Amino acid sequence: MSIFKAAPKLIREARPLVRLTERFGGAAAADASANAFVLDARRATAFADLSWVHEAAFRHSQCAAFRKPGGRVVVLRKSSELLLGDPAAAAVSEGLVGFAKSLAQENGGRGATVNVLCDASTESDDGDADADACEAPLEWLLSHESTYVTGQELVAVQRPPATLTASETAMPAALVTGAARGIGRATAELLRRQHPACRLVLVDHPTARESLAAVAAELDAASVAVDVTDAGAGEALAAMGVERGGFGAVLHAAGVTRDKTFGRMEATLWAPVIDINLSAVCAIDTALLAVPGALSPLGAGFVCFGSTSGVAGNAGQSNYATAKSGLMGYAKARGAALYGFACEEGAARHRFACVAPGFIVTEMTGQIPWLTRAIGSRLNSLGQGGTPEDVAAAVAFLASPRAAGLQPGSVLRVCGQFRGGR
Repeated sequence: MSIFKAAPKLIREARPLVRLTERFGGAAAADASANAFVLDARRATAFADLSWVHEAAFRHSQCAAFRKPGGRVVVLRKSSELLLGDPAAAAVSEGLVGFAKSLAQENGGRGATVNVLCDASTESDDGDADADACEAPLEWLLSHESTYVTGQELVAVQRPPATLTASETAMPAALVTGAARGIGRATAELLRRQHPACRLVLVDHPTARESLAAVAAELDAASVAVDVTDAGAGEALAAMGVERGGFGAVLHAAGVTRDKTFGRMEATLWAPVIDINLSAVCAIDTALLAVPGALSPLGAGFVCFGSTSGVAGNAGQSNYATAKSGLMGYAKARGAALYGFACEEGAARHRFACVAPGFIVTEMTGQIPWLTRAIGSRLNSLGQGGTPEDVAAAVAFLASPRAAGLQPGSVLRVCGQFRGGR
């Protein structure tokens, strides 16, 4: 087997979920068959409570969630930002992050993941799990869709919106740039499977016209061969959104690399990466937000594609890292600016998020020298590269109403817990 392909230890198929939840102050019986373990430490506020964290996790440390491929562990904590009046409670909350990330490194070699879900909701806990701000992202983190996500934290700021009908959750239309290959194509394919009636619009550069047309034909989608940096690209795409009832998802997978060490980084290598990976995203979104009817009246999920290069930097990629880091700030600012904004009275909010893939096995990474690829694919807790489908699953989640309660501008790293980072 190629060392870059997914190893059997990572389970990417749906499997029965046996969940075991340990809430602060409780003592649930151990269940060796449980492959999903939730440690709810949101009420832990004193240093002595960390002993409970140890005892509760240790009691279940031999269950399938810790020991078997596909195991899932999620630690719930209360946001330390809400505990600033109690330094001890804030310290306990932040300590849980280090605890979970350490477990993620230990469990990664077995193909099991550990993540953190931070509850930043100011609403009181009334014991209704269906109304819990953490419930929707928790379900996703415990699913097979989060296979390559480990050692990460998502922040939930509000309870999910009221339950929508099937017609309201159905995505009327979706826009995917960079859709001719790699992660963009995988994302379009997943959207088609999840939303069979969705009117897909697939975009890529004119040089990829033939491959784009082939993908569009396969997925029964419209194809647009256009340079996303063209001045009128955003307005043209907005018009297509109006024709299709409004985009419910806008996914920016288009991107290029032009790698050189900075001393050899001429402007001809710098500018295209900034223009395509960063500036075009802002221009297209601006056009879509400005044209009435271009976006779904129930709200649209915007997802831009960052990278762990933007999180930690990468030698020889100063241009790429700049653009990808910029996208994280962009998503956060857009999300904060539109937080609470709705297209119509009672409509869902627009949502902005950023996905940051690590080493993903694609045609683009296939051009990296063999030794660099071999090292890069193993610099994470899971010990291997991810697949385009792993990133597509995260993108589909972030773009969906399931992620409506997350912190605006959330960044989700799909990197197997890459060793570098902020």
